[in-house]
Order: sequence, then structure tokens, then C-alpha cells
Amino acid sequence: MREIVDIPEARVYIRPVMGSGSRAQIILFDDGRYYVVKFKGNIQGCRVLPNELIAARLADLLQVPVCEGAVVRVSQEFIDFEPELFRHPFIGGLQFGSLFYEGAFPSPTLRLLREINDSQLFAGIIVFDHLIANWDRSNHGDNVLFLAGMPPRLLLIDHGHAFHSPEWTVAMLEESALPVEPYFGHFYRSLAELMEGEPFEEPLARVETLEEDALRSIMLDVPLEWGIYEEEREAMVRYLMRRKMHVRSAIEKLKAQGRFPHCR
Repeated sequence: MREIVDIPEARVYIRPVMGSGSRAQIILFDDGRYYVVKFKGNIQGCRVLPNELIAARLADLLQVPVCEGAVVRVSQEFIDFEPELFRHPFIGGLQFGSLFYEGAFPSPTLRLLREINDSQLFAGIIVFDHLIANWDRSNHGDNVLFLAGMPPRLLLIDHGHAFHSPEWTVAMLEESALPVEPYFGHFYRSLAELMEGEPFEEPLARVETLEEDALRSIMLDVPLEWGIYEEEREAMVRYLMRRKMHVRSAIEKLKAQGRFPHCR
């Protein structure tokens, strides 16, 4: 793991995130910012935290808009002192935090998506999800935030179930890397209605030109205490390197099915 300097420390507990499967919590940290925190020991699986961090770093590399993600520290003493935290099987130490955006609107409707109206952005989301095997966003927009403003923005959240499972193993990554299955559901249908021209080419090119060194650099950010050692890091790099050249074929299958009627 690469040494992380100035890790934010938890200072004030705020509240739980309603409806969160991993029991995420909103906490104020000593850097003055509020984070949505997912903990070691959460009930969804041991790979939720590394999945979140890897996906966030990979999205930044691919110019896909995600909530800013960081490694944060919530001590066992802090957990034990807060009744809402203590009742969960959380383990103190380094956790994953994504920046909390007050007033962000989840599950943007077609009307709100029209305010964004960026075909290449929408295509980039679909390409990214296929690379990391994040199937659930195709069906619903719960893991997409709409931020009003000039201009309005979309931010992707919640990648705990990426890479096929929050409990993946080295063997599972080897077995599930290919094929890249095409995903299409209700939320993608809303995106597709607003897409036109040739929006997929640039996002696909960014994926296909990913380099191993860049992926290994991402893996160095993952804390060892999250259980991601050299074998797991190398397996994830191989997984992504194998998938990157096959995302295009999944998109072409969706095009052939008429899923993107206004795209070439």
C-alpha cells in the first residue's frame, strides 16, 4: 500500500444513511468535510470498501463523474461511543468515505436527465459499468445523484457490488472476467432516450487504452488492512486488463438490439 498522508479522522457522528444495505453513516471529519462512510465489518461483504475505492479511482482515470472518495479513519473508540455505530459489527480503523453532498437528488428522473443532456457522459457511465461489472445501475438510478446548479451535474455512487461480488476472490476474478455480458434496464433506457450521434467512441477508447501501470497505481491506494494483498492486487489488474478489450463487443450487442435508437 502507498502511504496515505493526512487521513481524515472522525470527529462528530451525524446520522445513518436511510436504506443503505451496508449501513453507511454520515460523519463529520477533522478536515471540515462530511463523508458517507462504509465500514470494515459491514454486513454486505469484505470487499465493499476496496470495491468502492478501486471504482472511484478508476472512474477518475476514465473521466467518469463519481463522488469524491477517500480513505478515512474511524477509531474503535469512536464506534463504541456512538450507540448507532456500536449496534453494528463495525471494526475500527481505515474506512471508505465518499464526500456527502447536501441537497443531492438520487434516482434522477428523465426530466432531470434532460437538464444534463450529455450523450457522451451517459455513454461513459454505461461503458464504465460494463468494465467493472456493475450490473445494478442499469436497472435503477438509486446509485446516481443529481446536483442542481449551473451547470447541473450527475455523480455516481455505490460500487460495493462491482466486480461481480462484494466477496470476490482471486479465483472468482479469474473465472468471471469474460465474457463481458451486456446490461440494459430501466435507467439505461432513460439514458438511451437522450443519446444521439456516436457517443460511445471516446469512452470506449479511454477504456481500451488503460495501461497496467495505471491500474497498479490505483491498487497501491488500497489499505492492506482491507485484505487486499499482492495476489489480490495483481488479480484485479489482470481482470480489468482482460475485460477492457471486450466492453466494445457488449456495447455493439446492445446497439444491434436497437437499445440506442438515436446512436450510430
